[in-house]
Amino acid sequence: MTEADPKRIHILLRELQNLIKNAQEQWGITLTGQGSINDKLKAFAPVANAVHPLGPVNIVGLSTEFSQKIALIRSTLSNFRNTTVHDISQLNLSIGSDSLLKRYQFALLEESNNLNTVSEVRENIKICKELALDICQNSQDTFKFVIQQTSIFCKQLGLKVWEVEQSHGSTLTLSISGSIIVMDIKFDETAHKIVQVTITYTHKPEDDDRIDNLLTLQLSNFRYFKLFKKNLQALATLDTLSKIYSANCFHCIRCISNDVKSIYEKEFSALAGDIQKILTDGHGIPLFHVERVGPSIAYWAPKFRIHETDWNNVKDIIAKGDSCESLGLFYQLWIMMEESRSRNTFLPIERNHYLIEENDDEYELLQSYDFMPQDLTFPLLPTPLKFLQQPKDDSQTSANIQFVLWLFPPVYVTDTVAKEIEDLAGFFGSRIMTDDPKSLSLEQLLISDIVPPAKMTRGSTMDVSWEKKFEDSPYTQIYTLDIKHTNAKKIERIPFIYPFQIFSFIEILRQQLVYNALFQSCFNSSTYCPQRISSQSSAANFEVNSNTTKVKVKVQATNPPHLLSVSFQLPDIMVDVLLQITILRDCQPYVISQNPLWEDKGNTDTVLTQTLQLCHDVPDLVKWILKSSINNFKSVKEDVLMEI
Repeated sequence: MTEADPKRIHILLRELQNLIKNAQEQWGITLTGQGSINDKLKAFAPVANAVHPLGPVNIVGLSTEFSQKIALIRSTLSNFRNTTVHDISQLNLSIGSDSLLKRYQFALLEESNNLNTVSEVRENIKICKELALDICQNSQDTFKFVIQQTSIFCKQLGLKVWEVEQSHGSTLTLSISGSIIVMDIKFDETAHKIVQVTITYTHKPEDDDRIDNLLTLQLSNFRYFKLFKKNLQALATLDTLSKIYSANCFHCIRCISNDVKSIYEKEFSALAGDIQKILTDGHGIPLFHVERVGPSIAYWAPKFRIHETDWNNVKDIIAKGDSCESLGLFYQLWIMMEESRSRNTFLPIERNHYLIEENDDEYELLQSYDFMPQDLTFPLLPTPLKFLQQPKDDSQTSANIQFVLWLFPPVYVTDTVAKEIEDLAGFFGSRIMTDDPKSLSLEQLLISDIVPPAKMTRGSTMDVSWEKKFEDSPYTQIYTLDIKHTNAKKIERIPFIYPFQIFSFIEILRQQLVYNALFQSCFNSSTYCPQRISSQSSAANFEVNSNTTKVKVKVQATNPPHLLSVSFQLPDIMVDVLLQITILRDCQPYVISQNPLWEDKGNTDTVLTQTLQLCHDVPDLVKWILKSSINNFKSVKEDVLMEI
């Protein structure tokens, strides 16, 4: 942000401190004494699991901003040395000049410390005020704070802010502008309410009531104020990047949105409206201005969430172009833009989608654009798709920016999967694979919401009991994990360049999420028994008492995210069962069983696979096998399948 007067040194240092602090918070690194012990245990994450190119912080942007602030601080100090200090040293004071300079420097230091303290107090007061207003029923106090903080936040983002009174009395407008966007916030001072938020664009205006309605809703309810600020920051980022690199980032996002919508419509047509299959096997369900501004994609959901969703209702809502709240509970990818280390080329303003449609003149396009080397096939589409790669003349369309997928929620992946994503995104020779002895394994990360990470060390066993009891089953399943250290990362964002890359990322993430779901079906908050000691050391595979039979189930993370092994013993007939669960790139689990009593093994594996694909739940599968074993079955019968 350009200012008429240079910033004072204490302000620059505070901004540098906040820059580092914000990065620490996004990484989940606790380096200060703030917060309770319990909060620290829950929030702590080893650096190796958090700081990497696919983490929550754009390291390129952070390093650029850090360097800029250091340069400003250095320039301010040099200017002070060459002017103020030099002038004092030149004073014609034969006696006591050194003492005078020292006193002056001490006074400056004391003033700087005082100003720094005042800044900290102000920040703490702001935090306390936000916490108080979060439960406050006084709409007047909340309203004033929201308007004030919106104005301050916009100025911090480098946007211009001014307030204009309207002719009809108590309604005022807070106008906020950047290089491309203009946002008008109309509010009623007397009624203490937000009337309307409106976004317009200075280049190629595009009216979309959905983004206006979303921001109005979020600004009107203080519970959503933080989300409003994130959306405002996203818009400001697009505006700032557009100004710095003379590239219309809003147009770039529009191109991606058009492609996402077009591919969804093609899959919807091919599948006769089966949007559940589009979610699980296709490009996902597009969401526009639902919770977050711009395009998002719902690409995966746990099986229980899929089963409880009214898909006919979802289909109707999407057809009307309305916001579907139930899809907000699914795993989503939010498409935005950010600064990049290398220059990338984007489509010019006259072309608004990468996908080559049937009505496009390919010969004409070939004169101006490079095509992708080959047509791309996708599992749900009957014919391949063609995409533009980039304009032949990149003089007006290249910039140091890139698209980025934000993952909500973040996904824990193995280092191998992270490397695969990096290579696909173009990060060859990645820096992500450096091993850290303090890092947590994938298995530990997947239970980090239950067992605080600070209580775990690399290679440590989970010395607690994990038990699953069903009301309609006489068996209690006792789970143990054959611990191994699978190097892992927490993925929160994926930079990319071309829209056709998105589906490949989705396939990779889905495969990992299916593996994670199977693992967490065994080790979760409902099976966690911290008050009991793990019975891993016991040699017995099951225990019988008057009330229940305890069956010990051993889980092995054989080859995440491709293979998970489960073994236990049938208590009635003393026969070992081994289940090898393979997750292929189609994101479906397949079961290969080993049991000497199952004569029709082919049919058994087929039915076990169908059962697991219905629920993605290992204890449910084990329960069903144990129930069948009561009858001393020799093969699994399909007519029992739906009993699960």
